[in-house]
Amino acid sequence: MKPFAIAIVCLVLIAGVSGCKRSAAFDPGADGPAAYQITLKGTANPSTLFIPHNEPQVQSVITVRAIHNDGAPVVGREVYLTKDSDLGHFANLRDSVTRETDANGEVQVLFIIPKGTVLPAAGTMHIEARIHDDTRLDNPISEIYDFIPIKVMPAEIKKITLCGKVKLASGEGIPNAVVMLTDTLTGWPMVHITRASGSWCAEVDYGWMGTITASFSGYSFSPTSYTYGVNNPVDESRYDLDFISTSSPSLVVSPSALSFGVNGGDQSVSVGSSPTGVQIQYYATSSNTDWRIYRSDGSTLVTSSTLITAPNTLIIRANPNAVDALSGYILLTPADADISPVQIAVDQEGATP
Repeated sequence: MKPFAIAIVCLVLIAGVSGCKRSAAFDPGADGPAAYQITLKGTANPSTLFIPHNEPQVQSVITVRAIHNDGAPVVGREVYLTKDSDLGHFANLRDSVTRETDANGEVQVLFIIPKGTVLPAAGTMHIEARIHDDTRLDNPISEIYDFIPIKVMPAEIKKITLCGKVKLASGEGIPNAVVMLTDTLTGWPMVHITRASGSWCAEVDYGWMGTITASFSGYSFSPTSYTYGVNNPVDESRYDLDFISTSSPSLVVSPSALSFGVNGGDQSVSVGSSPTGVQIQYYATSSNTDWRIYRSDGSTLVTSSTLITAPNTLIIRANPNAVDALSGYILLTPADADISPVQIAVDQEGATP
């Protein structure tokens, strides 16, 4: 053979060996120069992982197969697997693993991206599979390897609805109460104000972890909070996250006692509520027909069937020229049976000593 032709053949053979380095090596057990190869091929199932914030872990099964040129499996050889990204891990939180090929020439491992991983943008990472040097060769190629791509995508985050009611033990809603949802990971609070009915609703991400509390001045509630953690993240909508008051509001009057002279007259009574800002409906009655109750304008008579809403002001009018001394009360009876009635003590001097 001419030297020029020999040179071309050598170049072709060298190029063939070099081109196989990423996935194959010479196999002395095979017949024919073109067939002296071992091939390493890996796959990921699934090959795309969608990773929303706080989603329970996602995973892919990595399968790597080593075969001879004739398709026969390469059995009992160690395959080394590692990753080229900070994302995820193999079993036992390992960044790399070594497995021995089975009777089918395969190794199989689980690649996991754990809960709580934040992925700001899409991209492609790789699992690298390698077989170390082939000791059967006089001049071995150092390794055979393959790169297995896994596309990682930030998934569309599923929204979960959480709803409930802040209410008295009677079931009456408490408006303008504060419901706070505090995110465990970020520490950020979301504040919601209850409607007139005491109801509230909020949207959170699937897998949200945090604490929900309710507050209103002067009140305490049961339960004190709802907590979602690592073992019970939000995974479904809830409409029963109620907070029930363990303390009832009360009427507050000032003054709590009135004294009239013989000639009677008008005196005002301020009727409020505790805690401040709570509206309480009540009825007002007098123990004596000589004392009449009017609304704050002094012209509208309040009867035993008149429903009044505190906070407000009442005018108590005592008839003039009382003959005998009088002693009694004005009774304020809340419409809500869970709230205690309040008495305003009243006395009036009489003309008779």
